[in-house]
Amino acid sequence: AGAVRQHSRCRQLAFGAWHLLLWPPPPWGPPSAMPGSCTAVVLARPPAADRRRHPAALLLGLAGVLGLATYGAAPTAFVNGLSPAQAADRSESCVALNARNPFPTPPGPQSYARRQMAKGFWFKGRQTCVRVYHRTNKPIKWPMHVMPGDTVQVMEGKDKGKVTQVVQIWPKWNKVLCMGVNFNIKHVRPTREDEVGSRVQVEAPMHASRVMHYDEKEGKAGHLGIRIEKLDNGAIVKVRYNKATGNRIPVVKPPKWVPVLERE
Repeated sequence: AGAVRQHSRCRQLAFGAWHLLLWPPPPWGPPSAMPGSCTAVVLARPPAADRRRHPAALLLGLAGVLGLATYGAAPTAFVNGLSPAQAADRSESCVALNARNPFPTPPGPQSYARRQMAKGFWFKGRQTCVRVYHRTNKPIKWPMHVMPGDTVQVMEGKDKGKVTQVVQIWPKWNKVLCMGVNFNIKHVRPTREDEVGSRVQVEAPMHASRVMHYDEKEGKAGHLGIRIEKLDNGAIVKVRYNKATGNRIPVVKPPKWVPVLERE
């Protein structure tokens, strides 16, 4: 005698794929509904000779999840499946869906679930929230080696080797925003009835450890150095310099960010 029970999601998808491709139903028991439904199943214990077909049904179920089983009318579980040819290529740029504005997104805290799993302020090597001092409850800022307006070179990532300029820094997150590197794609949704959604390309903040100071005269990238110098008027000041070349790092006004399509 067979026993009636609710199957797991994997079993339901397996039966759905079997109904989609190989109707009539598998030999270990017909489903209680018509082909294409993956709800409750009447399961009779299969004979030993027919149990070898069970892994094939699981493989077909996985194929249905990936959208590879596209023959006939697909059940609800396979409606949103995409084949590899239809899937978007995200190997070069990240994609942000349902964005509210077409401007660079500043770093912010992670989701509530990820913060609950985090140990302190970190989760899998990423900062989940702003660090605070437990006694005063004040935020702890990272010592930044770059300032807005500095000319830097990207040392890691997809834009490795590019020379750019720092637009903005976030000391609480140890991240920087540089002009023309680390692009991602934002799908901006309309906020009014007379607006139309758009797909824009913007820079994203990246970790400050990925950039180094770049000397445009010498064409070399080096670490930040600090030394004390005496000016002609007798004043003693502390200046920044590039350790690779020894030249001073000039203080430059940071560039104003403008959309990509409006740049010259």
